[in-house]
Amino acid sequence: MLSLCYLLPWLVLPAGLSSQDLGEPIRVEVEAVNVFVTVTDSKGRFVTDLTRDRFVVYEDGVPQTIKNFSHELDRPLRIALLLDTSSSVKLKLGFEQDAAVNFLRGVMRYNDQALVAEFDRGVTIVNDFTGSPAVLSDQIRQMRAGGGRALWDAVYLLARDKMTAERPKNHYLAFRRRGSPQQIQLGGGA
Repeated sequence: MLSLCYLLPWLVLPAGLSSQDLGEPIRVEVEAVNVFVTVTDSKGRFVTDLTRDRFVVYEDGVPQTIKNFSHELDRPLRIALLLDTSSSVKLKLGFEQDAAVNFLRGVMRYNDQALVAEFDRGVTIVNDFTGSPAVLSDQIRQMRAGGGRALWDAVYLLARDKMTAERPKNHYLAFRRRGSPQQIQLGGGA
């Protein structure tokens, strides 16, 4: 079974103007609408080899002609990597650091950006967005464990302040919690 996520374009209004201020609806005829999709299988793996004949787009129950179809596998990623540096991971921090460095080196491409943050009693952005896995790896290797745990504070802070800018990139928060990797996709994922 495949799952399909899609993102339709948004209508952007000038600052201070709401849709109620517009009065009558604005009707515009367009030749084409971009529909970005991400397709995954039942195990959450990306399906990247689909062709135009595997898609049907409906408008008011009527199938539409797909005029253009392309694979955009090189869209830039924007990654926030959170590492638990609380005292509870003191004995496992080396493993966590190795996993984080391997993740960045294995995932980041030439046009991707990532930041590294740590959380214990609070949240600290260790290195803001950069395209250099080497710089991030050096920062990760310098982390030391100690203090309490503020995981959800870290997720909230990074989602709110760092991962909502510069759309329409793919935004992911990746973190490890008690030895199990977890990942959250934030909007713009196409």
